[in-house]
Amino acid sequence: MKVTDYVQQAKKEKSGALADLPDKKADTLVRKVLELIGQEIDSAQEGVVKIGGLGSFRVRQVEREVEGEKKLVKQIVFRRPDVKDKEKSTDD
Repeated sequence: MKVTDYVQQAKKEKSGALADLPDKKADTLVRKVLELIGQEIDSAQEGVVKIGGLGSFRVRQVEREVEGEKKLVKQIVFRRPDVKDKEKSTDD
């Protein structure tokens, strides 16, 4: 799905969510938020980047062989929250 599809779906499913924003502004807002999340993940060298409601991104430096040379590359693994994690966050 494209970002605009998610925006339209959010407007339909959640009364009030983005409802007052014109489609173009809502689309721009969502794109900017995703860009900021991407920048935060890119800037992490090692560890976990947690994004509330979305999940966590584990960032590690791993050694890979690239064109016959061993190089460190960034590995990013996404993990969505467990159902138990969601229940905890709504209970707080």
